[in-house]
Amino acid sequence: SPVITGGKKPYTIAWTPAATLSSASDSTPTAKPKVTTEYILTVTDSIKCIGRDTVNITVLPRDSVYLTAAGTIRVGDSYSFDVHINATGAQTYTVKLSNGTTTQTFTGLKDGSKIKVGPSVTTDYQVTGFSRDDNSPGCFKYSSAKLTVTVRSLPTASFNPGGSVCKGSSYTIQVNLPAGG
Repeated sequence: SPVITGGKKPYTIAWTPAATLSSASDSTPTAKPKVTTEYILTVTDSIKCIGRDTVNITVLPRDSVYLTAAGTIRVGDSYSFDVHINATGAQTYTVKLSNGTTTQTFTGLKDGSKIKVGPSVTTDYQVTGFSRDDNSPGCFKYSSAKLTVTVRSLPTASFNPGGSVCKGSSYTIQVNLPAGG
């Protein structure tokens, strides 16, 4: 809050621009600017002497994390996806990857970092990114995105049991494919 000295009490306070302030005449208004704004405080004393000062409120962009598209893998394979961070402030970020049962933490990530997963069944991941440096400028409390990695089973086939044939004869090998294959 402003410290007012000098002049003759009582004082009148006026803030401009007033549109994004909770009160234009309060000594401690709450500001909610959408863009960086310079506020001017005008103090008038009882004999109409005027003093002015300014305060700048910088509006920082909200940081976010977004992912490459979901993927499909075969059982036993792994899937790498890119983590894109639209951020200001800290130089590296932490991403937590959760499938609802376990959470993996990846630290020191930069924009374009790759994260590799290898689920054995189709898994939905909640990817949450946040700034490594809580004191950095920016508005990166956290940002979340959902990623689904679909796991397809490997194709299987079975054969009829082998048999014996006389020399010069033939034997038909029967392959049994699963339905839909």
